[in-house]
Amino acid sequence: MLAAEEITLHTFFPICAGDPSTNTAYNTSPISAKNRIHAGSGTFIQVRMICLPPCFRDLGSGRLTPSSPPSSSGVADRLLQSGLLARGESMKPPRSLVVLVAAGKLYSRPYRHRIGSHHVPSAGIRLGPVTSAEHRVALRSPRLSDASAWQTLRLRDQHLIEPFWVSSPKSWSRRHTEGAWVDEFLHMRKEARAGRALPLVIEVEGRFAGQFNMEHIDWGAKSAEVGVWIDSSLTGQGIALAAANLLAEYVFDILGLRRVTAPVCVDNRQATRLVQQAGMQREGTMASYLDVGGRRKDHDLWAITSTMWAAKSARDSNSTAS
Repeated sequence: MLAAEEITLHTFFPICAGDPSTNTAYNTSPISAKNRIHAGSGTFIQVRMICLPPCFRDLGSGRLTPSSPPSSSGVADRLLQSGLLARGESMKPPRSLVVLVAAGKLYSRPYRHRIGSHHVPSAGIRLGPVTSAEHRVALRSPRLSDASAWQTLRLRDQHLIEPFWVSSPKSWSRRHTEGAWVDEFLHMRKEARAGRALPLVIEVEGRFAGQFNMEHIDWGAKSAEVGVWIDSSLTGQGIALAAANLLAEYVFDILGLRRVTAPVCVDNRQATRLVQQAGMQREGTMASYLDVGGRRKDHDLWAITSTMWAAKSARDSNSTAS
């Protein structure tokens, strides 16, 4: 996170609402490669650089003073709107770091948000491919163009999916229009951007074949919950297990999560078999846990930790080598 308290009085880089044109006038020295950090697809100022609004300038005397009174669209109004400055207070020449810190936080907010977005890209993820039953299996981010394939598979496999899917007052067909996919896509992208979810599509031989979503990500506890469904014509070929292994490798080895859980309806034998093969352990039964298929049902809680995943990976590697 950018620290406004670390001030270099002779090197200022104001961040002015995303307008890079203001940077030139306030840079008193070039920003070298070592003064930049990279996060995701963006490049940001290193923490030793201070983010100041354009109404401040260096007078060369080692002190900061306002260059001109703030206008109606100036810093004072921005601070009032954001709650960093109380009404009735004025923008006095700063005699301490309080105003500088507040202004730095205000103007660096979009960049701090991107830097601290908890490591999860909101799009463009692709894991794999790996081979299972002579099929190339991959996981990727969902696309708007998946609407037709998603609708076709979900309507065709209604009798297999709906008994274990969260209940809704809407009919299954109304829940699976192309417009419904657009709504789901936008919601998934929002959750991913907030670092709360990792939505993924199962792709087999380059075509949409199901979904494998990680939700309820808790970065403090380093935990998450997963759910999966797959094209019924591809079951029994190890494809869902291959996808599960791709996801586990990513969330444990790359994202650094420590624990992943999966609530599985006690009647869902196919899902129970999958979580067992994936190395998860049953921790107990949650009575009347979710309303699925039109009524509340008991669900078993299955879980795998990063330690369990590492042990399973080692066993799989040894068995492959032998």
